[in-house]
Amino acid sequence: MFRVFVLPMALAGLVACSDYEFTAVPDQEDGTATCPTDVPTAYEASPVAGCEREPEIGVFDPEVEWRWEANPIHAPYDGVETPPVVFEITGDGVPDLIFTAFKNNEYNQTGALIAVDGADGSTLFSHKTLLGHNVWGISGVAAVRIGSEVAIFVGTEGGLARVDAAGNTVWFADAPSKGGGFAAPAIGDVDGDGQADVAFGSSVFAADGTLLFQAANDDGKRYTGSFLVDVDGDGRDELVSGPALFDDDGTALWTRTDLEQGWPAIGDLDGDGVPEIAVVRRPRMVVLGLDGVEKWTVNFAEQGGGPPTVADFDGDGQAEIGVACKQYYRVYEGDGSLRWEQPTQELSSGITGSSVFDFEGDGAAEVVYADEGTLWVFDGSSGAVELEWDLHNSGTRFEYPTIADVDADGAAEIIVPHGRAMHGTSSRGFSVIGSAAGMWAPAREVWNQHAYFITNVNDDGTLPGSPIANWTSWNNFRAANSMTPVGLKLPDLSPAAPATCISECHTGQFELMVPVENGGEVDAEFVEVVIEKMDGSTATMIRGEQLAVVPAEGSNWAGPFELEASDFGSHGIRVRVVATVPFGSDGVYECDTSNNDWTLATWPCD
Repeated sequence: MFRVFVLPMALAGLVACSDYEFTAVPDQEDGTATCPTDVPTAYEASPVAGCEREPEIGVFDPEVEWRWEANPIHAPYDGVETPPVVFEITGDGVPDLIFTAFKNNEYNQTGALIAVDGADGSTLFSHKTLLGHNVWGISGVAAVRIGSEVAIFVGTEGGLARVDAAGNTVWFADAPSKGGGFAAPAIGDVDGDGQADVAFGSSVFAADGTLLFQAANDDGKRYTGSFLVDVDGDGRDELVSGPALFDDDGTALWTRTDLEQGWPAIGDLDGDGVPEIAVVRRPRMVVLGLDGVEKWTVNFAEQGGGPPTVADFDGDGQAEIGVACKQYYRVYEGDGSLRWEQPTQELSSGITGSSVFDFEGDGAAEVVYADEGTLWVFDGSSGAVELEWDLHNSGTRFEYPTIADVDADGAAEIIVPHGRAMHGTSSRGFSVIGSAAGMWAPAREVWNQHAYFITNVNDDGTLPGSPIANWTSWNNFRAANSMTPVGLKLPDLSPAAPATCISECHTGQFELMVPVENGGEVDAEFVEVVIEKMDGSTATMIRGEQLAVVPAEGSNWAGPFELEASDFGSHGIRVRVVATVPFGSDGVYECDTSNNDWTLATWPCD
């Protein structure tokens, strides 16, 4: 099921809001120009309160594009309860999917590492053992491109293995991990050499398998959700785990011995430019500063709590946190207050995750979550149900739906893992769900690890040389990016009081410069500034200019426009600004169009 919301359309007409008159400066009879040549300095515009809109849910028309249901190489290794990564490995320009699977209900035992083609789901390879070590059926997978080579990392009994694009094993390394592979590898660069390193639990390896460091006091299970990220901006990644933060050489910056192993995420939750680390360990979520000091804690009403998702769920410009528990999916504000919750059914593991994406390009994010028997899509702002798809089942571990353009068709797809049969439903493998009309917003063609964040990987799968801190740009974690504005904010354009130079009235000309203000909280791009000759109600364009951008709560100048007496009609001239880029598929350009023009009634040189 899905719900449709109706959005008010932009006003059809433009209304003159002000008339301007100017006092001529003394005319220079000798023809000497006194008009300044420099463009005036841009300035801050007064913010407009409430410059936003309600989202319109347009065509949310999901359909199953294809399913991978059975392993043709190693039957019956087809139960998937980890998120597939999306990564191009065949060189055909179409992404592929790489994941682990187990047989029957044996999720916590040996499994297979599998890759399939993103276009049609055909199986590329399946391997149960890597250099004599059994693949773990519930290990996470990570991938990165190193030069021309693809490096895929997966957990095995007793350690970590790297395989190439064909599935051939490159190396194996011993590493402690609960159950021999209950962990998710994560890509980063701890030594700042520009080469990919990989974290696996408490261990960090170079791409060639050399152990760079291993965190002290590890029992093989405390750091299974770890990832690498540069928290201090020194160009070297630190190891973030549930209960600890380790420097790039493995030195413990702090360790919270009072916290058990949990799933971490990172984001700027209070808007101060400095990230916080959120750790979920059933049944609570703890938010820590970079010094390890607790900022706030939420105790869930029931058991459970999976990998947290950080995103701007409601379009207010601030990050929130989504967490799945055993009976509810909940979204919390950055201060720990509950924004909304929706009932779900997750009575098994209680450690599933979620992802976030703006499918319709309407500026409102959707939450994608799969419990034991249903794939849910919730409105990010309110939690309203947009999709309830029951052709799904899972015994649930730490999987979540992956969102990417898996077939390179320009539109996003949802990849939903299916594991053990629950409640009488039976399905295996995973489903790839897309828009029936192909109208969902574009998404990236890469999602390279369980602890995915956008600035961790380039579009071509390589490691960024100088990555931007994700919390200073996208400020999300385990969340996809659409190529459309995210949020409910709009620009508000208006031409302000102009600057004029009429020192050449003796030549029959004067110059006009127009400041264009934007009182909204988002930039307006490709803004048209139009000068029109007004004869009664008839407007004839005589001059024009396009501004590349008018920044949020800022301004930009258009002109100078050279005008003469013949440009003035019986009702003078009109100056108006036109927003040309819509914010969403519903055709809304700005929050107020009644202030987009002013008129100059008479020729100012008289």
